[in-house]
Amino acid sequence: MDATTTTGNALTGGYIIKIDKQTGSGGTGWHSPYFPINRKGAQTIFYQYEYPDADDINAKQKEYIQGYVTDFEKSLLQFNFNDPIKGFRKYIDENAFIDYLIVNELTKNPDAYRLSTFLYKKRDDLGGKLFMGPIWDFDLALGNVNFCANGNPEGFVFEYNTICPEDYWLIPFWWKRMLEDPLFVQRLNDRWKNLRKTVYSTEKLWSDIDSMSNLLSESQARNFKEWPILGSYIWPNFYVSKTHNEEIVWLKNWVKLRTSWLDNQFQSKLEELKVRESGINNVYPNPVSDLLTIQTTMYKAGPFQFKIVDQQGRLCYTNNSVETNIGYLEKKIDMTNFSPGIYYLIIENGEKVTTSTFVKQ
Repeated sequence: MDATTTTGNALTGGYIIKIDKQTGSGGTGWHSPYFPINRKGAQTIFYQYEYPDADDINAKQKEYIQGYVTDFEKSLLQFNFNDPIKGFRKYIDENAFIDYLIVNELTKNPDAYRLSTFLYKKRDDLGGKLFMGPIWDFDLALGNVNFCANGNPEGFVFEYNTICPEDYWLIPFWWKRMLEDPLFVQRLNDRWKNLRKTVYSTEKLWSDIDSMSNLLSESQARNFKEWPILGSYIWPNFYVSKTHNEEIVWLKNWVKLRTSWLDNQFQSKLEELKVRESGINNVYPNPVSDLLTIQTTMYKAGPFQFKIVDQQGRLCYTNNSVETNIGYLEKKIDMTNFSPGIYYLIIENGEKVTTSTFVKQ
């Protein structure tokens, strides 16, 4: 991408933007029209141009990437935000967002989502979607911070706005919104469980710590001889030990507690959503003349059947009961040959029955 790119496929990708303090690289960009949730003040989300940088990016490029990100955010505010075709998945690589969430929650990185946060967008001929990453800046992670999210091995970082709503840098609303989609949470759980069997197993993580500790065995000794701070509090330490070995022991225990907590909490997030009742969420247009659209979110898999009856209780339409997965579900019914009048839509989902009234013009 260069300063002459203003049209075509070349305009659609090669962008890197970031959410960060306005120091160092970047510094210019745009404010999201959607405020962070739970803010106590006038905080906004400010996206900065990273590539092309502020000196090179032209007006058309600014317009394109700002419009794309705003459309992504706007999609999350719609009723059908989790529609697999028209919802937020139209704009992002879901797997990249899930992996970003996992690695930052595993390490409980307090800068995640709100600072040192990069996103990049590919060209349309390469899929055209928005990705999270690259990830960086973990100096306060792994229990090494004593404010807000703090070093306790429990607690989600994505709930930072609730913990510290007065902080100047808060998290965009879209993480909380995506976590309201049962399919996103299901895929998050599946990914976490698979990683826990391999690279994020407690044994593997402990092995990684031991490997790094062995590699640094000589240099850490020289480091603390040159700078004798071992055993001293340095902002914003959460834990301070007297020896380097004690730090290693503490870190390994922290990782064990953290992964165990996440095992339970990721599953609990899914169970909380499954408690919700699936049913009719939206029926439009009402009155209807030709095509009736029914939208719902399935919070648990199971049989699903639509029926339409008239005011006399006569069955006017039914579909065969089908097995559905969790997530968004949309059904369109042709009402052209229905007589004008009042009708009742009935949805049967296992033992759950939901009804809604609509009018055929």
